[in-house]
Amino acid sequence: MHSLRTPLSESVIWQWQKAGYQNLGTKAWTEGGVPFYLTNHPKIAQKYAQIALMYLLENKNILNSSEPLIFLELGSGLGKLSFYLLQEISKWVTQGLLKDFSIKYIISDISEKNCQFWQNHKAFKPFIDQGILDFALFDPTQDDILLTLNNEQILLKNNPLIVFANYYFDSIPQDIYLVKDHRVYQGELDVEADTASENPLLEKELPYQLIFDQMICPPFEIERLMELIPNSSYITYPTAGFQTLENLKKICNSNILMLTGDKAQFNHKQMDWKKQPPITFHTTVSFTVNFELLKMRCLDQHGFVCLPQHFDELFSIALLQWGPSFSVASASKTYEDFDHWSLQNHNSMLDFLEKKEQPTLGELNLLLKFDSFDPFNFFFYNEKIKQALKHASFREKEDLIFAIQTAKKLFFATKKEEAILLVNMASLLLTLNQQLDAFVLLKEAAELNSEF
Repeated sequence: MHSLRTPLSESVIWQWQKAGYQNLGTKAWTEGGVPFYLTNHPKIAQKYAQIALMYLLENKNILNSSEPLIFLELGSGLGKLSFYLLQEISKWVTQGLLKDFSIKYIISDISEKNCQFWQNHKAFKPFIDQGILDFALFDPTQDDILLTLNNEQILLKNNPLIVFANYYFDSIPQDIYLVKDHRVYQGELDVEADTASENPLLEKELPYQLIFDQMICPPFEIERLMELIPNSSYITYPTAGFQTLENLKKICNSNILMLTGDKAQFNHKQMDWKKQPPITFHTTVSFTVNFELLKMRCLDQHGFVCLPQHFDELFSIALLQWGPSFSVASASKTYEDFDHWSLQNHNSMLDFLEKKEQPTLGELNLLLKFDSFDPFNFFFYNEKIKQALKHASFREKEDLIFAIQTAKKLFFATKKEEAILLVNMASLLLTLNQQLDAFVLLKEAAELNSEF
């Protein structure tokens, strides 16, 4: 075991993490324990798409039809959020909402294995055939040139770049500072690891401590934030996040609309600044990102920012926009109506159903609809749905058929074990006398997992 002490943003843990993502590929999520449910939820994709569409429609008259509309997703991982967003964007194409413009959605990551996974995934084939999907091996903390795997350079002079970045900023190098008695102390990470290990992050426990030393010249954003927060507060600092923003601006002439969801600090009455944010190790690294500093940097550059009205320590969504020529009124209104997917209301409904011994099918249908027909609910609530069917009305059964049909369109396989979702939906359809649709699902389940 060796002790490795450096400023947090320079710690070897970030190198281990990058190597882990590159070596594990999608297994970082499917086997390694990296969380992805919230960040890849259909509801998030639908709302992101609505915000982006309102932004583009409001600015349609000043967009340049000779340039494409580029949507770039950072750190796409499994690609599930991409799939859901592509479904929404594909509807725009079908409906002719932006018919004068060519559209390109780029899924990007630092892992070549992830890129190969997307290229071979049958769910993406329709979008490739449609000509609206491309892929990129892209590290925005270092790269200021965006090349797709087809060797096409993306460079916008007039139109804004639409960026989606869920659980991105919390997993790239950051720093941490302690503000106490009008002094600033920088955090250094002292981590104990077996340097002979291929990736110490894969170990069950990784002992570490943060040690704070006083600074003479702290970043100016920290000094400004000191005036807004209590004494003895911890401030995370998005070191690589700021570099990401600067690199993205070079791709699009500083015209950006970004939607990002993350574990975040921001100046909210429920935020406990005196609590030291933990560094979470789950095969990779996760560390709370400071939305307040991203907001400060954006406003200093004459940008626009929306932060949530509700605080959630696991997932909050921010809207950031650069480009003085573009209006953001409609996008910000759509963001405010959404305000981070009302995770608290969602959890309240789940608690209600968990406590109720047997909800009605009407109540379960309401949950399925509220949760944007996420296919995973046919795993979580399959038994309760089967029981509720015994006493369901004709209308409730019709609503369930619609829910299953909609959920099937949202099914995106990340591993063969997820075939159980298709089997569960097929079983319900058989009970509902929808044999043909049930057999289609069973056939797809068998193709995904021969055990079925």
